Amino acid sequence: MKKINKLFVVGLSAMMLTSCGFLGNLGDLVGGEETGTDTLKYDLEATKANVKKLASTTGFEISMSYYSYEDGVKTEESADTYGIKDNVDWYYRDADTGCAFVFGEDNYTTRYSISDGEWYYTDRIESSELEGSIDFELGLSVWMYSAHAYDGAFKKNGTTTIAGRKCDIYEYKFNAIIEKVEYSFAIDQETGITMKYDLGASVMTESASTGFEVTSFKTSGITVPNLPPVEE
Repeated sequence: MKKINKLFVVGLSAMMLTSCGFLGNLGDLVGGEETGTDTLKYDLEATKANVKKLASTTGFEISMSYYSYEDGVKTEESADTYGIKDNVDWYYRDADTGCAFVFGEDNYTTRYSISDGEWYYTDRIESSELEGSIDFELGLSVWMYSAHAYDGAFKKNGTTTIAGRKCDIYEYKFNAIIEKVEYSFAIDQETGITMKYDLGASVMTESASTGFEVTSFKTSGITVPNLPPVEE
């Protein structure tokens, strides 16, 4: 993991410089970035609105796989599942890692956790205390909106299908003499969310990559977790 951590300092540096507005002058300093001018179909606010609409109508459940490679060898892999339907949000990674939230009409939210594959009641608190800490505004934004950090600096490069959904491919490349960073995103045509993200970095002869890919995207046939009743 030391190698991948070292290589991705380059990627993080590129991200920070881009977000701070230095992209225009970066090429003169580091030997030429390979960016474009293509924009995403939906900006960040429009994408969030699409996700909220989907959550309030059909609901959705999305599973994704995270991965890391060093010199072509897989070093890490994990999978997460997120769901929103009928005022219930849930997330789990395995039989012992997960949480669920039931939003009541009385401005209170009931929280649950999972252990050995079984959900159990945790507590009940005012919904305002959770504002901005869960749901798609934050809990999913790390991956769902990840491409928007580079909006306007992409090169669009065809289409693909991820988890049965049509996606546009957008690429962003950053070259710094002997260091190279490449980002590739697959963007859902219907909602604008990021369905696949891959970050590859190389320094001399060493290389590493990390990313995620949505493996399942359900908008029907969704099973809400079987949550126990509230404990009085």
